Amino acid sequence: MSPRVILDMTYAASALNSLDDWIFGTLPILMVWNLSIARRQKILVVCILAFAAIGSIATIVRIPLVSTLGDMHDFLCKISGTLYAAYH
Repeated sequence: MSPRVILDMTYAASALNSLDDWIFGTLPILMVWNLSIARRQKILVVCILAFAAIGSIATIVRIPLVSTLGDMHDFLCKISGTLYAAYH
């Protein structure tokens, strides 16, 4: 496969994963909010269901590093340099 096709598919998969995480994280919260349970229990259930956002954040952080997939010549060196530059 062409590296461009792999990059495009990875960007598409990342976008869909992020969207799915937000949909499946917020949809149950909206359903739980109208239940007749104690307010403290509602907040606890909403917090547990909001953990889907953590997966989404990890996917969003990974998106800028996807471009390094196209450089197969020295992948490890390039990705470690990109990570170093991103966090320093």
